[in-house]
Amino acid sequence: MKKATNIYVQLMEKYLSFIDNLPIVEIVRLEKKEITISFNIVQSSKQNKTNKKPKELTLKAPIEVDLIISELYKINNRIEGENLLLSKCTKRFEWESVLKKLDVPFQKRDNIEKLKNKIIERTIGFRLRSQAIQGETK
Repeated sequence: MKKATNIYVQLMEKYLSFIDNLPIVEIVRLEKKEITISFNIVQSSKQNKTNKKPKELTLKAPIEVDLIISELYKINNRIEGENLLLSKCTKRFEWESVLKKLDVPFQKRDNIEKLKNKIIERTIGFRLRSQAIQGETK
């Protein structure tokens, strides 16, 4: 058990060192719960056969899916919607989380462009088409 205790102490020391080296801006964002600290379990470089660098502790600001969706519903232009999505969503899982929240089916093989089009169609496109059919313009 002594060896395990040493590992725990070493991990806590790394964690504290990481927090001590954070800029004040990020500490304030942590206190406001705008960002969180996440841990990943990664193979050590000795065991990693693909020679990828092990991941370090990183800070990730979760995207506000509900906020993005509400902004998309307010927009009346597909191009503005695309620009909003491109500025907010940078990773595939972010695009997928927006689609899941909208309850839109997608496939893992869909590329980012297709995911973007599905989001735009679900939030902006159907409304514009409906307005065109009804003869309304905004």
